[in-house]
Amino acid sequence: MGISTFASESNGSALKTQSTFRQTGFFDVYNWQDITSDTMLGREFLPDNPEANSLFRQLISSFMSDELSKSKYDAICAHTEENNYYIHLGVITAGAVNECTTVPTFEDERIKTFPLTILESKVVSNMTNLFIGQPQYRIKLYLYEVDADITYETKFVADKAAFAKLRGE
Repeated sequence: MGISTFASESNGSALKTQSTFRQTGFFDVYNWQDITSDTMLGREFLPDNPEANSLFRQLISSFMSDELSKSKYDAICAHTEENNYYIHLGVITAGAVNECTTVPTFEDERIKTFPLTILESKVVSNMTNLFIGQPQYRIKLYLYEVDADITYETKFVADKAAFAKLRGE
């Protein structure tokens, strides 16, 4: 689920608070993704340029793998023996191109706030500025911790227990 708004003040700055989001009750999201997979990186960065796209994918995948192997990601990134890096992508406040001042509140204690500081890296900032033509704003992720009861291996099953949970039983 992405949360973003694009309204701004007349001087071009972001509104102090653009919107709020409050989650109450249970909030099961089954969206663990291998962050360096083709599903995440398989898009075209430059139309009709397969060589450049392949190079970008290799560079981003290598950079992401190196970055995600750091201990600061241990709580939110599940690393498998096959060198896959799974991150729960249930909720994100969009930033990047437009500053987002939305303030989500989650009652679900499995959800942890994680600022995506990778965009603050000089290398990434210079690369995105080159292609997008402007600096990037901070993005915040709201992720399940690695030891949450829903993991990257968990599959949703529509059974009696799931529907009882929906009814609040």
